[in-house]
Amino acid sequence: MEQFEGELESAFACDDARDNLIYQDAILLEREGDLASASELFCNLAAAGDDRAQFKYADFLQKNAKNRSAVVIASALANLSNQVYKSARKSQLIEALEQTLSDHEKDLRNSLFSKMVGVFSTGNRLDGNQYLSKKDLDKLRDKKRLFTGSRIKREDAKSLPLRGHGN
Repeated sequence: MEQFEGELESAFACDDARDNLIYQDAILLEREGDLASASELFCNLAAAGDDRAQFKYADFLQKNAKNRSAVVIASALANLSNQVYKSARKSQLIEALEQTLSDHEKDLRNSLFSKMVGVFSTGNRLDGNQYLSKKDLDKLRDKKRLFTGSRIKREDAKSLPLRGHGN
């Protein structure tokens, strides 16, 4: 486990320690193809507790794993990212990583995950401040909203006309 403690520290030894990091900046860098800068930003955001960045950084570690400890760290980080906001993509990554781990590595991952829970928070959505003017807010309120599938809330469903019932 001592080896992985050192690996954990190096996995989160991000060079950039800026304040006011936002997830959208990392996504933009990734889309532009600057993967080194994007992974650095994802690393910082992951350490700051953004679960989306924890997922993206775990995915990056998995895809660019140079040793087995990187895969173990990616697995622990993916599990951490799935603690507050669960998603199918996170679950798929967790399952894919789970299949590659030996029993010994799973034990190490579980121990590392326990340490991560004590060190890193998760569920912090680090987005930029989005200020809307009163005019913009009024436009949003006036916009007709359509609800489909599982997005229909119970209160909204009561007010929707039923098909085939003369409405």
